[in-house]
Amino acid sequence: MRLFKYFTTEEMFTNCSDMEKIQIITKDENFIKLGKLFRFLDHLRDIIGSPIVVTSTYRDTDHNKAVGGVDNSQHTLAEAVDFKIKNVNFTDENTYNLITCIIANLNDNTTQLLGQVIIYDTFIHISLKNQTHQNLKFYDKRKKGTN
Repeated sequence: MRLFKYFTTEEMFTNCSDMEKIQIITKDENFIKLGKLFRFLDHLRDIIGSPIVVTSTYRDTDHNKAVGGVDNSQHTLAEAVDFKIKNVNFTDENTYNLITCIIANLNDNTTQLLGQVIIYDTFIHISLKNQTHQNLKFYDKRKKGTN
């Protein structure tokens, strides 16, 4: 089922177990929080013109631990999404600067939805504003010297 311009509801459950899917569906606040992130990704896709592939959404604490997530991961609160942008090389400094600029400007246009953006070599993590992350912060977690 398609609730978003570019994404299906199934993509909201990327890498989720059946129990995790139930935890998203049965808790309205989880579904709403992920919906906000997917609407943001729709806007980002419109601007960059390249497909976005969601790699991780909600995780229960066991799943989060199994994939090496931090203990206080916003994934466990349905407040974070990891994704890749097809044909985008984040290790290229010009591309990195362009993507961060686009995300920062999009965030301003969506009433400052995001609290943090973490850019890795091959994917981006975005998460909602919360008590810890009240103002948008960018974190560069790329491996240096890989260009």
